[in-house]
Amino acid sequence: MAGKGAGEKQSAGEGLEPGQGVTLDSALHVRVEEVTYTRRAAQAAAGTEPVRIRLSVRNSGQDPIDFSITDVTWKGPTTAPQSADPNPGDMARLSKNYWPSQSLTGNVRLTVEEPGGVVSFYTVASGEDPAFSVALPRR
Repeated sequence: MAGKGAGEKQSAGEGLEPGQGVTLDSALHVRVEEVTYTRRAAQAAAGTEPVRIRLSVRNSGQDPIDFSITDVTWKGPTTAPQSADPNPGDMARLSKNYWPSQSLTGNVRLTVEEPGGVVSFYTVASGEDPAFSVALPRR
């Protein structure tokens, strides 16, 4: 899966992996640069692991596009998923007006109960359907 075209939806359980991207709003390209786990003793004892997802966003269109991630949800292999609210400071780095040919890379950090599963990203334009999803590899 090299990427999804504008308007295409991902099926349940499917997510982008590092190196893959998706096109939103006809000209806005979101690419997954990196997905990394950072194991810490206290969180490992609690059964959770922090994850960092690094995304790059690029506008190749003619007009500026306002891109803002409004919500992040986690669908994992466990029945009681951990809250997936990212650090607000990290979210601000992925919320801005993109002018043509402009790009930005930002991080989203979240905590999951168990590696694996899919993290869905919602935007203002996507409404109730996820704009795109990122697959978290198992450890």
